[in-house]
Amino acid sequence: MIRASIITATGTGTLLAFQLSSFHCGTRLLQAPSLKDDHGLAQWELNSTRLKIKECDSQISSILKEQQQLRNKISETNLEKGMENEVLPNQTRMCRRVP
Repeated sequence: MIRASIITATGTGTLLAFQLSSFHCGTRLLQAPSLKDDHGLAQWELNSTRLKIKECDSQISSILKEQQQLRNKISETNLEKGMENEVLPNQTRMCRRVP
């Protein structure tokens, strides 16, 4: 409808100009889906990267928990060995005293 009114009102010279602007407009319209596709792809990559970061954070958290558990276990083991070393020499002394 707009096309017809511009063509009839302005004649052939403007028709050529209108067709060119229509072509450029069409190119922009063709670029819009491409930009939307690019945006969609970038959004997908961003979401994928965020998911990977969450997975890595979860793995790091698990590793830190396991590391803390191992440290606690080592501390307990060292404490037990220290207590055994204190008790064993006393028992040895006591055993030597009793003939």
